[in-house]
Parts: sequence; structure tokens; C-alpha cells
Amino acid sequence: MGRMFVFAVILALAGCAGMSKDECLHADWRAVGHEDGARGATMAAFSPRRQACADKAGVTADLDAYLAGRRAGLAEFCRPASGFDHGARGGGYAGVCGDHREPEFLAAYQKGAHLHALSSNAARAFHAVREAQNEVARLRARADDVQRRLVAVETPHAERLTLVLELKQLTEDQQRAEHAVAVLIDDHQRAVAELDAYRRRLAQDGASSPVRSAARY
Repeated sequence: MGRMFVFAVILALAGCAGMSKDECLHADWRAVGHEDGARGATMAAFSPRRQACADKAGVTADLDAYLAGRRAGLAEFCRPASGFDHGARGGGYAGVCGDHREPEFLAAYQKGAHLHALSSNAARAFHAVREAQNEVARLRARADDVQRRLVAVETPHAERLTLVLELKQLTEDQQRAEHAVAVLIDDHQRAVAELDAYRRRLAQDGASSPVRSAARY
């Protein structure tokens, strides 16, 4: 579990620097702070908002209102259930819950993050199988086309040797691709088994989350 858990500092904060002049003039800084806190944003989210409003509208951001709203938002974000959901969605954590029962939050967040990692691994394995199967289908179609040209009466004799060599190469490539598909199917089955086993463990532990179904690939 520990290997799966990495502190990921949130660098891209959607909308931070995008406040328009009108938004700045009518901003509810408590609500802005609450929104940032509820999504686990650090105080770094405030600076570009403050600068944007100063530059665009000559408005001074209300830091006290922002901080009050942020504290309320963090109280929601830092709950264990929220931590699990956030981790299961693949969200990063920037260490903002130090004053809000962080150990409980982190324990739940780690479980959600591990679920997300296992689900992502299964999804990657699934798509790898699909890509390999598509390659087999492409090689098979090409080999069929070469075979038709090879037996066609109108195909020049001089071209037949080239087609024979190409068909031989395509057959070998197809065999390798089919072997790769078999290996990838095994990888996918192992990834799904690991994911399902972890879901069962969560259910036994009483962990629940509205995003569990969304975590499936």
C-alpha cells in the first residue's frame, strides 16, 4: 500500500487565474474559498485570484472571507469518505488536512488511491489486449489480400515471388502477434483478479464510495 501512495502537489488549479473583471467585482470570497477548500486546493490557489482581480478590476480580494470559506471547505474535503472518493478518482493530495484529522483522511485516501491504481492498471491491460487483437486482424486481412493476389490468374509471374515472400513474413508476424495477445490476456486477467480482490476487501472492511462504479474501466 505504501508504495502506491505518493503525495501529489496540485499544480493546475482550474479557474485560478481565469476570473473575469465582472467576477472580481461581484466575487463572494467566502464562497470562492469554500470551493477551493472543498477540492483540496492549497493556499497557492488564492494568489492568482488576488492578482487577477487587482489587475483587471482594481479589486482587493477579501482574504479573511476567503480563509473562512476555505476552512469550511477543508472540513468537508478532509473527511475520510471524501478522502476515499478523491483518491478513487485519481486526485492528488497536497497536505492540506493537517488540522482536520489527517491520519483518518490519509488512511481512506490511500485506499481510494490504491483502488484507482488497480482500476487504471486493469484498464491499460484491457486496451493493450484490444490493440494487439487489432494488429492480428490487420495482419490477417493483409495476408488474405496477398493470398488472393497470389492465386489470381492476372497476377504477373514476376510479382508472385515477391508475394510469396511477403505472405511468409506476414504469417510469421501474425504468429508473433497472436502470441502477444495470449500473454496480454493473461496480464489482463491477473489485473482484473487483483482489482476484484481489492474491491472485495474494501467491502469486507465496510468501505463504500459513490465513485466505486466509476473506478471501473
